[in-house]
Amino acid sequence: PLRGLRPAAPTRLCWTADQLYEEGRPLCALDHPVHAVGRGPAGEPVLAWVADGQLHLRDARADRRLPLALAARGVTDHQGQLLVLAGDALLEVRLVGAGGRLHAGLHRLAAAHPQATTLHDGLALTLLPGAAYAALPAGPGRAATVRLPALDGARVLQAAHRAGVVALLRAAGDTAERLIFRFDPSLGRHDLRVDPGAGLEGLAVLPGGPVVIAEPEGLLLLGRAPGAPGERALPLEAVPRLLHPEPGQPGLIGTLGAGVVRVRVR
Repeated sequence: PLRGLRPAAPTRLCWTADQLYEEGRPLCALDHPVHAVGRGPAGEPVLAWVADGQLHLRDARADRRLPLALAARGVTDHQGQLLVLAGDALLEVRLVGAGGRLHAGLHRLAAAHPQATTLHDGLALTLLPGAAYAALPAGPGRAATVRLPALDGARVLQAAHRAGVVALLRAAGDTAERLIFRFDPSLGRHDLRVDPGAGLEGLAVLPGGPVVIAEPEGLLLLGRAPGAPGERALPLEAVPRLLHPEPGQPGLIGTLGAGVVRVRVR
């Protein structure tokens, strides 16, 4: 089965345990995990993973490791931006081209707590006693640190961030409840939706909306803006995972078993 998928930026990538594909064609064999994928200045895919407490980077097209010594606790990505949790900081890996090669450097985005900050899919969460914060990437070289009182004292089981929307599962006794935060473009204001007992199989935000949540029975469509009313369910016999907007198309791509599928959302 497919373990990862990234939309065309400019080329679509997907991978299994031992092979990376670009636009459906084998690009390189994998003898390591892929925890995140960054993009170089011309869209070059750079694979990232953490092993034995060290960050590793690989230019997939050139089949070349990028030298960057960094002790790290985790790595994730958001819209091609690589985010690394290291020590007391959330860092961005900056990818630049020079001399016909890609090179990697580091830029500090936000403060992190060595014991209280954890990295999730596209964001970092800091859960201090009585105070919870999220660091959300906001474009190259920028991240917004936002206060989330709804997570004070909470235990977060799963979390994801896409284009200013955060969805997560918060432990609630023997079960979990789903929280959805919709931020405005400045990431300064948000609303909160709580769905007791709901799952989180995937999250995507289409350009201009809506927010798409994958559930066991299908897709839940919500308005994009904070306070936007209404919701719509889209039942599906088989629910794809790893959802992403399909550039230039009115819908989504996702994984279903060993294949990539399109879901049209009107």
